[in-house]
Amino acid sequence: SGTSRRTPARVDCNTSTVSRVPVEWTANHGTIDAVQNAVAELDAARRICPFVLPQTLRDWAAECAARLGDVAHEWVALAAKAKGLSRDDPATVEDVLTGPVLVARQFRMLIGSLDTVVGDGRSMPAANPFVDATGRGCLPVFPVPGLFDPLVFIAFRGWVRLREGLDPRQVADRLGEAFVRTVEHDPKIAVVLGAGNVSSIPATDMMEKVFLQRRRVLLKLNPVNDYLGPVFQHAFAPLIEGGVLRIVTGDATIGQAAVDHELVDEVHITGSNRAFEAIVWGADPDERAENRRRGTPRLRKPITAELGNVSPWIVIPGRYDRSELKFVARNIAASITNNCGFNCAATRVIVTARDWPQRAAFVAALKEALHATPLRRAYYPGAVERFCRFAPENVPRPLGDVIPWTLIEGVRPEDDPEFFRQEAFTPLAMEVTLPGPADGESFLDAAAAFCNERLWGTLTAAVSVPGRFLPTRSYRNLATRIAARLRYGVVGINCWPGVAYVIGSLPWGGFPGGTLENPRSGIGFVHNPFMIPEAAIEQSVLVAPNVTYPKPIWFASHPNPVPVAWRLFDLYCSPGWARASRLMLEAFRWGWRWP
Repeated sequence: SGTSRRTPARVDCNTSTVSRVPVEWTANHGTIDAVQNAVAELDAARRICPFVLPQTLRDWAAECAARLGDVAHEWVALAAKAKGLSRDDPATVEDVLTGPVLVARQFRMLIGSLDTVVGDGRSMPAANPFVDATGRGCLPVFPVPGLFDPLVFIAFRGWVRLREGLDPRQVADRLGEAFVRTVEHDPKIAVVLGAGNVSSIPATDMMEKVFLQRRRVLLKLNPVNDYLGPVFQHAFAPLIEGGVLRIVTGDATIGQAAVDHELVDEVHITGSNRAFEAIVWGADPDERAENRRRGTPRLRKPITAELGNVSPWIVIPGRYDRSELKFVARNIAASITNNCGFNCAATRVIVTARDWPQRAAFVAALKEALHATPLRRAYYPGAVERFCRFAPENVPRPLGDVIPWTLIEGVRPEDDPEFFRQEAFTPLAMEVTLPGPADGESFLDAAAAFCNERLWGTLTAAVSVPGRFLPTRSYRNLATRIAARLRYGVVGINCWPGVAYVIGSLPWGGFPGGTLENPRSGIGFVHNPFMIPEAAIEQSVLVAPNVTYPKPIWFASHPNPVPVAWRLFDLYCSPGWARASRLMLEAFRWGWRWP
């Protein structure tokens, strides 16, 4: 029963080769025996080959990237079926982008970093470290060299704000140093508890542990997307044969058995704060309360986590022309409806100035964009119940398992709904209007204070800024002054922070300060292919124009997004000018008209 009992194929994991014959996926991955077998195999493998060389990791990454093409279309087809979408539904673009495209891009960046580590003992260098307008050191991490980012994400810029007192040039000079110095003769086994909403999350969380932290990983898939098991078993066969990965499925009892196993050293979870509470303090309410009172966590192992957010989008008042206002509305609409609202970065609260002259026009444009987005099945368990719990009684109710995109207008901070304090995880958003002057600086101060102090979580926040964006130093200074006001781990200026997740070179996680007692949006960061020391990271910032050409393929108004997304996948599988040219021709063919 469970996973294979055989000794891992790599007697010497640093010299053996991997067959392209798929590792078989059995039907018994969701049992306690499967967990026991998987951990035993990982333990046996680490005793045989305790240290995996950077060159071996690089070779595994390249082999996995090649195998990804074998199963990419099946991956998306399985996700579409689970979500009630037809294979040719334009909404499947979401699963192409947040599934195979994201993972292919991550592998490409890992290969680049590991190539550099093998060559000169450090990861890919950050270009032109700088000190921002607030005096904080920053490391640019986007665009990424060699991935044609300036063509694909025109005028986007991204950087990491470092913690106070750090010299950005010194940090840049030491990228990858901790990775190179890691020589563990008893390497750790980590359990990764995968999220059920976005299909790439289990994969990229596992990749972070295997390739950047050199852990042996037991990946436990969520019941919502455990259909990914055979896909991952094939794509990541080099890691399975190399003895650094095992995959299991099952409910919370299987996850708890994996966490509790005596040979497991550490845990990572992407999920809800309630799941985190159960793991750390106990599933039983009385046990949990007693453990909290005593200050004795049930879990005595290191844990990192990403736990969601009540994500705000601040619209700074000012003069937006017609195309800018429509773009802002469609940008926010896409962030509400993407994946039917089942995203930790989905916009839940839109913050506007009550006396902004264009507020009515903006709200009308947002409602129009939501109305134009086709409804779909709310596939995530409990979504209908949560909608009925958080939505006012006077809004339309779900029809079966189809939830209407819903915007509650004109909420005031003093109303203080429960929605501010708990992530609804359903396609519902509230517009909160703030009183006072409608000038940019005063409003931004008030909006930042509201978001920081009244909304639960510290993961992502977005801000729309009026006026045409230019990738200049003055605009960068404006962006850094905005980001510095927000206590969020990922900030998007004129763009949805979910784009930063797909880009994958901006560290992703809650604002530093989460603890076992109060984790907020989580502890630690993932998506760190440049190997920036985690203790140096405070915040990721992604800046974009407030009108983007060609039209973003994650917008519901895009006429044919899926072929463009597959062109992007082809580019990341094998970067080159020919594939980049085909991608841009496809992108502008369908997305050149705006708005």
